[in-house]
Amino acid sequence: MTRLGCLTPLVVITLVTITGNLLYAEWLLIFWVLGLWAWIAWSRWKAVREFRRDWHPQGKDLLLVYPNSTHWKSYFEERWLPRWGARAVVLDPSGRRTWNRENSGAEVKLFRGFTADWESNPVAILVPRRGEAVRVVRFGGAFHDFRHAEARLTALLERTPPLTPS
Repeated sequence: MTRLGCLTPLVVITLVTITGNLLYAEWLLIFWVLGLWAWIAWSRWKAVREFRRDWHPQGKDLLLVYPNSTHWKSYFEERWLPRWGARAVVLDPSGRRTWNRENSGAEVKLFRGFTADWESNPVAILVPRRGEAVRVVRFGGAFHDFRHAEARLTALLERTPPLTPS
C-alpha cells in the first residue's frame, strides 16, 4: 500500500465527521494523532526490518549518510571508512531527488524513516541485532568541530559489537 493509500481512511473519516457533526472534533484530533504516530512507527519498523534482512547477513549494521561534497567526502573516506567501512553501508543524500519511493533500497528507506527529507548533514544510523533500539547520531552543527562528531560515533560504535557475517 502506498503512503497516500494508508492515509485514505483517515481522510474519509475526517470528511464524514466534518460534514456530519462537529461535536466529535476532539476525538477526530486524537484519532489523527494516533493514526499519524502508528503510520510513522510502522514505516520505521518496516525500514529497519528490510535493512536487517538485506545487510545483517553481510555483517553490516551501520548506515553512514554524508553528501558528496568537498567538505565531507575526503574526511569520511580518509578517517571514518577505513575504521568502520567493513560494517558500514554508505549512502549519498545528494541524489535523493532521483530516489523512487517504492523501489528504493533498504538503506534509502532507513534514511527516510529516521531523518527529515531535507536533511543533508552527515548522519550515522546504527541498526543492531533484534531487540535493541536503533540509534541515530546526527552531526549537524557539531560536525563542524570534527572531534565532537568523531567522539560521539566512536563511543557509540565501541559500545556496540560488530555483527559477524552469516
